[in-house]
Amino acid sequence: MPLYEYTARDRGGMLQTSRMEGISPTSVAMKLGEAGMIPIRIEFIEEKSAASGSIQLTRQKAVSLDDLIAFGRQMATLAEAGLSIVGTIKGLAEGARNPAFKETLIDVAESLEAGRDLSSALQQHPKVFSSLFISVVNVGENTGRLDEAFREISRYLEMERETQRRIKSATRYPTMVFGAILAAMFLLNLFVLPSFADAFERMGSDLPWITQLLIAGSEFTVANWPHILVSIAAAIVAVRTYVKTPRGGALWDRYKLALPIVGNITKRSTLARYARTFAMTAHAGLPLNQTLEIAARAVDNKFVAGRILSMRRVIERGEGLTRAAASCGLFSSLVLQMMGVGEQTGTLAEMHRHIAGAYEGDVDYDLQRMNDLIEPILIVGVGVMVLVLALGIYLPMWEFGS
Repeated sequence: MPLYEYTARDRGGMLQTSRMEGISPTSVAMKLGEAGMIPIRIEFIEEKSAASGSIQLTRQKAVSLDDLIAFGRQMATLAEAGLSIVGTIKGLAEGARNPAFKETLIDVAESLEAGRDLSSALQQHPKVFSSLFISVVNVGENTGRLDEAFREISRYLEMERETQRRIKSATRYPTMVFGAILAAMFLLNLFVLPSFADAFERMGSDLPWITQLLIAGSEFTVANWPHILVSIAAAIVAVRTYVKTPRGGALWDRYKLALPIVGNITKRSTLARYARTFAMTAHAGLPLNQTLEIAARAVDNKFVAGRILSMRRVIERGEGLTRAAASCGLFSSLVLQMMGVGEQTGTLAEMHRHIAGAYEGDVDYDLQRMNDLIEPILIVGVGVMVLVLALGIYLPMWEFGS
């Protein structure tokens, strides 16, 4: 969990400097305010690991979305029945099939027995429970509606899982076809075209330019195929390393939104996630600044997250949400009108649910049409490849026969 160093004035006006764990600087400021202190400076120090240290980072990542959905459903049912939280989590740990998630729940139960509340216990495992998950649970604890909080988060995760499945299903076919084309081109250059090159050399006639181009490409592939494979692997590693940097990640996420056909789907899916997250956290009663911060973390796109955080800075200067959303350049005029209505009527959470539904409907429609749009491109690509190979191979034969 993130650790922050702060400087604040206490009730007597004295400066106090110390450290505190928190989801974000906003949450630390809220805790200081509840303690009657006025924060002056809050700085991030480090990411603290789980207190018990019993769960390795690699094992934490093994917890799937399905595990969290099942956990949310079960917690909602058992919390509504009025059962003990500690006993409930211990029981769920015993029945968990995923060893990593089982150890996580055991550690959470131990933290509860040590005197922590549930949200603080979940915060010890940031690789398993997101800041959105923890914030909603925290609000449920404070309002006495923990069952509703878990029910809401499980519904959100179910929608997230369904969206991921639809996108993977729609992109699987074009990805496989494109990969097959590249593999076929490599194998043809490596094994097939050299045989034809030997035959053409024995003919002793002048070759068409397209045949010469194919043979030159084949000779280069045969002579340098180990270097080609190493270069491709090195390029992949270099791109992945660069994408993990803040600058590279933001640039890559921005590039994904500009891709033809797929980029529009990615953008709408990301904004749907933002709207769904905003609706759930606003309905839970979190402040607007914290709502936007959680939504920025939930979108999983650094470029869009930066624009959402810029909205928060505009709001901190005294502007309304609609004006802040207009300044970031992400939303259409229709969405901005819906935000304006929600802001005027005090129904921002409900209006963002409608916005999320509209975006998700657009994503469904685009996913259904994506294969129809990509198939002609793939067919043309395969046709061009076959035509070039046919002309390059058969033109010398026809000239030799004539």
